[in-house]
Amino acid sequence: MTDGAGAGGPVGPWFRRRPRRAAAVAALIYAGVAAYSWPFARDRAVVAVALALPVALLAVTFGRRGGLLGGAVAMSLYGVWSLVATSDGGGSAGWARVAGLLLLGYLLGEAVDDLEASERRARQAEETSRRAEQIARRHQEAIEINDKLVQGVAAAKWAIEAGNVDWAVQALEETVAEGQRLVSGLLRDARPGSVLLARTGAQVGQVAG
Repeated sequence: MTDGAGAGGPVGPWFRRRPRRAAAVAALIYAGVAAYSWPFARDRAVVAVALALPVALLAVTFGRRGGLLGGAVAMSLYGVWSLVATSDGGGSAGWARVAGLLLLGYLLGEAVDDLEASERRARQAEETSRRAEQIARRHQEAIEINDKLVQGVAAAKWAIEAGNVDWAVQALEETVAEGQRLVSGLLRDARPGSVLLARTGAQVGQVAG
């Protein structure tokens, strides 16, 4: 069962998105099992199976720690029930069943923790790949800007050496305008304070000066 947070919101199991509600539900199940089993139930297997529900819920909600806590609570409730509702203290078979609840909580919680760790690693790898692609793209754009600046300045230098000052000034103005256009395009897509853009902007400023 999934539960969204509205249009466009994240979708996931309700107990993962609302851990406090999941803990409250688990506590209600524990209370319900205790209320029913102490005065009425005599079947140890039924009690053990009923206690498995909140243990599993806590394990999938909180991971290994939740599973262990849920299993410990289940064992405690079973122990109290065994003393109150039975004459043999629950028997070795009953204690073996409820001990299995502790193992269930640990294993299920461990699996949930491992799954979360795998998801985090996958997200980190995706983010690293995205940043690498972004850096490569900006590097290529910076090379393009640098080439245009160098070519424009070189053309202006040749014009000055040839005595054509007006053409040199025009070439410099066009070079600066093109550099500013390219840098502005980068600034729209980049994070503020980018080192790459700062260096590129400094180059354009030097040319303009």
